[in-house]
Amino acid sequence: MLSILILTLCLGITTNKSIFEEKSKDLFGNELKSVIKESGISKQKIGFSLSQLPGPPTFKIKRYRDDVSKEGEIHSAPRPLDELTQASGALPKSKNSIDSISKIKKIGFSKGSIEKAIAKLPREGGTLNFLDGTWEINDDLTIPDKTEVRIEHGTLIKIGTKKATGTISSLEEPCQGTLSVQEGSTLVEGKDTDFSRLKVGQFIICNGQRREIRRIISKTQLEVWKPFQTTVHRAEFTKATYFLKGSGTKFDTELEVGDFLYVGQEKLVVTSISGPDSLTVVDYPLKPFSAQAFSRGIRVKIEGSLDAGLYKIFTGPGVVKFAPGAVTTIHPEWWGAKGNKTNSIAQANSDAIEKAIHSMGPDKQAVIEFAQGTYKINRSIVMVPGTYLRGQGMGHRDTIIEMVAHANCHIVKDSPRISGQQASGIAGILFNHGRQDAGYNGLHFTNNTKLWQIENCTFVSYTEHPGGYAIYLDSAAEAWVRGNFIYGYHNGIYAWGYDSYYLNNEIAAGGDYAIYMIGDGNVVQGNIIFGDSGCKTGIYTKTSPNTSIIGNRIGPFDNGIVIGNGGGIIEGNVIIGNRIHGIFSEKGVSDALIINNRIVGNKSYGLAFTGWCVNTIIKNNIFQKNGGPGPNPHIRVDTYTHPTNYSGQVDEPLVEDNAGVDLQSDYPLLPSGNTPNIRMARRWKTANKQPVTITDFLGGCKGKEILVVFGDEQTTLKFSGDSKLRGHGGQDWRPSPGDHLRAVKGDDGYWYCECFETHFKKQ
Repeated sequence: MLSILILTLCLGITTNKSIFEEKSKDLFGNELKSVIKESGISKQKIGFSLSQLPGPPTFKIKRYRDDVSKEGEIHSAPRPLDELTQASGALPKSKNSIDSISKIKKIGFSKGSIEKAIAKLPREGGTLNFLDGTWEINDDLTIPDKTEVRIEHGTLIKIGTKKATGTISSLEEPCQGTLSVQEGSTLVEGKDTDFSRLKVGQFIICNGQRREIRRIISKTQLEVWKPFQTTVHRAEFTKATYFLKGSGTKFDTELEVGDFLYVGQEKLVVTSISGPDSLTVVDYPLKPFSAQAFSRGIRVKIEGSLDAGLYKIFTGPGVVKFAPGAVTTIHPEWWGAKGNKTNSIAQANSDAIEKAIHSMGPDKQAVIEFAQGTYKINRSIVMVPGTYLRGQGMGHRDTIIEMVAHANCHIVKDSPRISGQQASGIAGILFNHGRQDAGYNGLHFTNNTKLWQIENCTFVSYTEHPGGYAIYLDSAAEAWVRGNFIYGYHNGIYAWGYDSYYLNNEIAAGGDYAIYMIGDGNVVQGNIIFGDSGCKTGIYTKTSPNTSIIGNRIGPFDNGIVIGNGGGIIEGNVIIGNRIHGIFSEKGVSDALIINNRIVGNKSYGLAFTGWCVNTIIKNNIFQKNGGPGPNPHIRVDTYTHPTNYSGQVDEPLVEDNAGVDLQSDYPLLPSGNTPNIRMARRWKTANKQPVTITDFLGGCKGKEILVVFGDEQTTLKFSGDSKLRGHGGQDWRPSPGDHLRAVKGDDGYWYCECFETHFKKQ
């Protein structure tokens, strides 16, 4: 297994023509300096470096560019590898001119001759030039690390297929049970099945229809992404992870995880190797086979650097593998990709991108760089851990990856068969999902997406079928999702994980959720979240006492923020113009700090909690123009109807110092009349028009302090007898207009009061 580490590396074919500094920025916005050297042959190669900063690793965005396009050239007839050439001497240490390469000479006619030619290179390194034409490689080849490979425009390396030393003699692990599905349904019903053995992201096959698993409901029920097109009852169940046994095979030395295995005309992907005669594969054909010879592509392993422009240099079924540090940037164009907007090359682009990613193998770091243009694809791009996809950014240098219509799949997904938690990322690409027949995701990552970065991308869809998200992260940890624009998807971001950052994104969602978040320690900050076409929820958060929702602009939705059994910090947001509530929970709110928000123009309450609350503070918010019913249109907290929470505690939120709600124009009285409800605010004003005697204040957590200003002569405070009020020497008090009272609720449930009279008493 190769392990790819991205090292600081700067390659170039340069002259002494001119040197100047260019400032660029990494994915975190830090200014970087790189030296660009202009070449006399219209090429610029700019290196790539990785630096460790707090949080996920970042990489400096630098580009390789060939200013001369030579598409459509006809290659000369194939030539065998015996004409591979080498430099007869070492390059000068400066490596500053292509003319410094010595004369080229032909080398022998066999692999041994090629190896002898490589062995003749000086220890300090040399250069192997592939000249114009098609070069055939029909056996495994390793090019040492001190050798630079130069492949010029008009040169094509054809890597053949290798026969292995055995046959495949057995099939898959059988799966028990039968399936029943209805036409157009995504629900699969099983009998005598055990779906809990499966995983989300695997495939099932039912009557020849292959479907990806979306959700495991139970042992007898699961959900798939794409609806079945025919009614099927009691069909035999098959899953698409296959265990193959070999006879006389050498799987452990001939293959690696991620390799392609060809059996007849069928293409399989190796997912694990347990020995020389057993392995597992996916993408199995729909018809069984046995006792067929298997084959695999020739492997060309490049341990040194590679010098080539944005043109096709590799072809054939073989595999190119880069050793650690051999290259820092890989271009899909090397396998024939073209960003020319045409549907006709969508298959070629998909193949090229797949081969570019697998050239580094699983769990390896690489940067797959796309040029300016529109790359049509017809299937999902499958990323392995440690891979970066990088485009040219937005504006006049757009990089667009566009799914053809009705492909019915995610644009990018991670491989559920290759586990790992290496830093990976996507930056500077516009993803166009086009029109699909169901709600697929733009990015679909479900396999330990730790240390992933998704930055400065645009996601556009013209489908809006229920269920689809622009970004879907399941089991995410320490991820960065920043500076992205989302439009036209049913939902925006699905985030199930912890300690991740969702910063400065702009989301226009039209379905259920702009952001759906489950987990702890996440930060959602600085986002503009717009409910396009009637989206139900701006931000849904659950089980998140340490999640922060800070400084976002949210609305219009049905509800701006919905808390489903959780809390966290909700601070500094503008929650405006929602069709029902600004902040809402009908379940339970715990450990929530809701402060310094501006909650304006929501048609019902600005904040409505209809379930239990514990350890929650609602303070220093601005409530304006909300339209809830009753004397307080801004806040509704029904804690008194749910006196105990999940742990049996009795608690109420601390509600105080909220502008627009604290100083009431009319004292709200409960039916008993003498125990007014002071839960909603801290400062109050009475305006009683008939005699009222107050013996207690309903609600209020321990330690709550209130201020009551009296605006009438009808109110009496009872400090004697069985009253819950303490103070004023135990004597009842009938204040005059302008008098006021301060009271604090003690641990024993009594209110301890100070009475203040004005100096302008009527005589």
